[in-house]
Amino acid sequence: MADLLSTEDVVDADIKHRGRRWVLIFGLTVMGVTSIPYILGYALENPEWVFTGFVFGVEDGNSYIAKMLTGAAGEWLFRTPYTISPQNGVLSFPFYIWLGKLGSAPGLHEQLVVLYHIFRIFAGVLAIIATYDFIALFVKSYRNRQLATALATLGGGLGWTLLILGDGSFHGSYPLEFYSPETFGFLSIYGLPHLALARATLLWGLTYYLRSPERNDATLYRSGMVVGILWLLTSLAQPLTGLIMGYVIALHWCSSYIQSVWLRFRKQSVAKDYTIQYLKTALIAACFALPYLLYNAYVFSTDPFLRSWTDQNIILSPYPAHYILAYGWMLPLAI
Repeated sequence: MADLLSTEDVVDADIKHRGRRWVLIFGLTVMGVTSIPYILGYALENPEWVFTGFVFGVEDGNSYIAKMLTGAAGEWLFRTPYTISPQNGVLSFPFYIWLGKLGSAPGLHEQLVVLYHIFRIFAGVLAIIATYDFIALFVKSYRNRQLATALATLGGGLGWTLLILGDGSFHGSYPLEFYSPETFGFLSIYGLPHLALARATLLWGLTYYLRSPERNDATLYRSGMVVGILWLLTSLAQPLTGLIMGYVIALHWCSSYIQSVWLRFRKQSVAKDYTIQYLKTALIAACFALPYLLYNAYVFSTDPFLRSWTDQNIILSPYPAHYILAYGWMLPLAI
């Protein structure tokens, strides 16, 4: 006779089902609302005003269209079209180059813009779902999971208060939530799909990594492969985010190991020591992601053109007070 599920199991299954349905509806709703300004942009076109397909970071947006255009022209490696300097090509921005291969003349630019926004909507929904799944590791309450997902997806800091005081500029910089998608994720889902995709694969990779000790040795290798593939996708979408994922995994394992050693030194019992399982998962995952990250570091540090391109591709940090406005309100809660 089949074992009867406990009341707690039934409740957990119901929360999981409701959570999956809610986050999918929430994700589609958010991406639908964020698409309205782009639709309005096309609707308001006239002979004097041409909408290029972007409502912020127009220069960056069109640079991604240019990358897609190189893919449509048959390229597989990234070569910037904005110079006549000789280039060897590098495996970078692959998702835009691959997407570009789906377009063809006539009306190529319009096709590429539509493909870009399909990518944006798809990556944005994935990022929202991954955010919910990661939060669910730590938060049991269904309502709190919803609230945390909404805040992580749509929230910002207190930079908007600068607008009340004046034009928003403070020490020559504007609030982080208005221009830095790495600081607040809303801008990623609003207009930068590669960053949204990197966030989705990052959070899912960390989720699988943290859950890996729950599995036996036979499935532990499979978990390591899943984490590794997600880590690789993160690195392909945004190499810096791939590095961050590696740092987080390394710091987590080191802290777990130090805690285990400390408890043994204090002669305290260790209920569940997962340091070996975490290490196995991390090493298997690294076999997938590290080769690309090392390749990326090598070509950008040795290729003369890429070195000069990287040197000019730097965004300076704003005045430190902006970080206080962005994150300061969370410090008392963290403490």
